[in-house]
Amino acid sequence: MALTAVQLAARQTRLGGSDAPNIVGKGYGTAYEVAMRILGQLPPNTELDDADHINFGVAMEDVLAQFYERKHPGVKLYTPDTIVHKDYPFLAANIDRRIEGNPKIGLEMKNTGQFVQDTWGTQFTDEIPDRVNIQVHHCMMCAPEIEAFIVLRCAGGNSYQEFNVPRNDALIEAILNIELKFMENLKKGILPEPDFAHRSTSPTLRRAFQKIEGVIEAMPQLEHWTKAFEEAAASRLEAEKLEDAIKTRILHMMANAEIGLLPDGRKWRRKLVSRAAYSVEATSFTEMRLLKK
Repeated sequence: MALTAVQLAARQTRLGGSDAPNIVGKGYGTAYEVAMRILGQLPPNTELDDADHINFGVAMEDVLAQFYERKHPGVKLYTPDTIVHKDYPFLAANIDRRIEGNPKIGLEMKNTGQFVQDTWGTQFTDEIPDRVNIQVHHCMMCAPEIEAFIVLRCAGGNSYQEFNVPRNDALIEAILNIELKFMENLKKGILPEPDFAHRSTSPTLRRAFQKIEGVIEAMPQLEHWTKAFEEAAASRLEAEKLEDAIKTRILHMMANAEIGLLPDGRKWRRKLVSRAAYSVEATSFTEMRLLKK
């Protein structure tokens, strides 16, 4: 949902539904990123303001809401205000939609790509990605009157799906304990260890440390990870050389053939690729790829 300026300001110091998967370790972000934001050490990600996938997601909320009302005659949806946990004011939820006259149901809208099918199951079931399941249960934790969530999904821009997620109090308790421990550690000045392999950690660090100044003294840890970096880079180069050599060997075996068949049904294919003359000269080259069955 599109948050107001007041909601965005409050979100900087609260844990919301989209934070819960990150803290649990099932989100697009990490607990470290959330901690840095809560502590005021992470500037807002202004690049997301004009990101198409974010803006499409916000725009599709209204579309999904309209579809739901059309498929369920007599039902009227509305956008509720932020809900704050009755015992823990640092826990809050911004629920996409609720049903007028039915406080037991919440709705969450998701806009996903056409080929994102691996973690979405059959509609009308509760087979949804872990990150979404954790998100809606965080919302049910803040709104104890909600007994179930309906997750509306637009897949690939032209497929409407509904998923029904009943309340799971055991999961809610587990999420609550993780979030309380997270906030307790922050109060003590204990930050989560960054997940350096997570795709969001590098952008998070670049946003957090934008100044370029000073010198850090030589330290064993810096030397250790510098050596590890050099070894990884050397291994990558060797692997790339080996890959190129093997591919060249296969190219030699195929000679002028267009297709090279494998026993399992896969195949190598050679084809001529031409590039038009835009800012560079027109070129043509032969491309070879390994294709699935």
